[in-house]
Amino acid sequence: MSEPVLAVAGIETCYGLSQVLFGVSLAGVIVGVMVMDIGLRFCLAPVQAIIFSLEPGAHSRINTFYITTLFGGQSVGSFAASAAWLAGGWQAVCFTAAGITLVGAVVQA
Repeated sequence: MSEPVLAVAGIETCYGLSQVLFGVSLAGVIVGVMVMDIGLRFCLAPVQAIIFSLEPGAHSRINTFYITTLFGGQSVGSFAASAAWLAGGWQAVCFTAAGITLVGAVVQA
C-alpha cells in the first residue's frame, strides 16, 4: 500500500478517535476537522513532490489535473457524508468514510 493511502487511513482513524473521545460535540468536530486538515496538508506535499519530479514541461498540466481531481474527490466525499448523515448520523458518516478508504486502499494496492 502506498504512503498516501496509509496517511489517509491514519487521518480517518484519528478523526474517528476524536469523535469517540469527545463524543458528538462541537469540540469533537473541531478536533476532527483540524486533524483532517493537517493530514491533508501532509499528504499534499509528498504527492506534489512526485509531480514535480516528472516531466519538467508538464508540471502545470499534471498539477492542474491533480488539484482538480482532489477537488472532485472532496466534493464526492462531502456529498457521501451528507447523505450518510441523513441516513444514520455520525455512525453512518464514519462507516462511509471507512468504506471509501477501503476502496481507495484496494484500488491502490
